[in-house]
Amino acid sequence: MEQSRVQLPQGIRDLGPAEAAAHRRLLGLWADSFERWGYREVVPPTFEFYSTFACGFAGREAERVYRFFDRQGRILALRSDFTAQVARLAASKLAEEPRPLRLWYGGSVFRVQEARNGYQSEFTQAGVELIGAAGPAADAEVVALALTALAQAGLTGARVSVGHTGFLRALLAELDLKAEERAAVAAELTHRNLVGVSGILSALELAAEQKEVLRRLPQLFGGREALAAAAQAAGENEAARAALADLEAIAGHLAVYGVSGQVTFDLGLVRELDYYTGMVFEAYVPGFGYPLGGGGRYDNLLARFGRPEPATGFALGLERVLAARERQGSGGGGGRVDYLPLADPPGRLQAIH
Repeated sequence: MEQSRVQLPQGIRDLGPAEAAAHRRLLGLWADSFERWGYREVVPPTFEFYSTFACGFAGREAERVYRFFDRQGRILALRSDFTAQVARLAASKLAEEPRPLRLWYGGSVFRVQEARNGYQSEFTQAGVELIGAAGPAADAEVVALALTALAQAGLTGARVSVGHTGFLRALLAELDLKAEERAAVAAELTHRNLVGVSGILSALELAAEQKEVLRRLPQLFGGREALAAAAQAAGENEAARAALADLEAIAGHLAVYGVSGQVTFDLGLVRELDYYTGMVFEAYVPGFGYPLGGGGRYDNLLARFGRPEPATGFALGLERVLAARERQGSGGGGGRVDYLPLADPPGRLQAIH
């Protein structure tokens, strides 16, 4: 027998009965939670024109998309991200719906991934998008809802790291750098590669104090006191100070939700996707080496579909949440098997009902 008949491509896997049951239960819990918070479900298609997804890409993100051609030679792509699809939907079919528009989704996402632990080419995301709502209250709502979803998944010790894309962009904008040099610094910060950051900075013609500010970015994290330390790094940069004021306001709203103790501010946090414009965050649990999900504000994305609107949201990786839960020893079972008698029709019907 050909091996390709029984093997799966790298990064693709089956879900057995226990795993499938765990997926279904967790997605059901999250659906109930999202809907209690006022979010309604949408189901975007699994593939559509590549140009839809390309609206949110920058640099190497475009290389992670599975693309193919239809019979007319048009470029299609498997869904690599829900947010761009929901933005397209909100800007078109749901354009006349009252704002703010609260939507949730759950399903498979496909990405060309490097072969390493924790990364799959097909995985499940569930999340929400809050569209037509500007300001820190909306950002705090999605952060608080993400923490609620993780708690409902049975995880203990879940935390979020909150940063702001405007802070880094403001600091980089005041430096005399080429676009590709700014992108290179941001890319190394994205991957927390401190050696890479130092290597790039050593090759740039910047003042020593400017390099030091960028080197210190990954160290600017902690409670609200981290925002004060970041203010010193911002100096007189008004845009950077405005980003910090935004985070202060978000912190105030998060206190109302009672989740301040689960929030760390991280001014070195940079999300990979190009569409983020303000607050960004990632979720973690102790002892698990990968973020469970994340999100942030993306006020310019809907304009790319013809309807400028502010928006914010998040997505969680369902498989990672289940793996983290299992590592914490609260896997929740999923392996129960009930057998129905095959040769006893009356008994079988009784068992089913």
